[in-house]
Amino acid sequence: MVRKASVARTCPPPRTFNGFGGYYRALNEALESIVDNAGAAATRNGITGFTSTSTGYDSAAVSALAREFGVTRNYTTFGGRNLDGAILEDGRPVAEALGLDILELKPRIPDMWH
Repeated sequence: MVRKASVARTCPPPRTFNGFGGYYRALNEALESIVDNAGAAATRNGITGFTSTSTGYDSAAVSALAREFGVTRNYTTFGGRNLDGAILEDGRPVAEALGLDILELKPRIPDMWH
């Protein structure tokens, strides 16, 4: 058996920002880099970006940022029930407000439970 040499990895120090503007620019640069890399011609298996929305603030914020870089495919739940029978939250109003293309996610009950 061949063993790979262990390589110690260190994390870079946390970035600091002089205000929200600096943070926002860094965030947008990172998102632009991710979207560009995913769709690059040199990428063997291109990746199509997507977001997901719920009724929470975080998914709305991320989806709004992603939309600025051309990501319009959105997955969300609505109208169904989870495995415990609770009604799933409806992320459509957020996606609609952002002008995203909505694709429904439907949880599937595993075959072994039928």
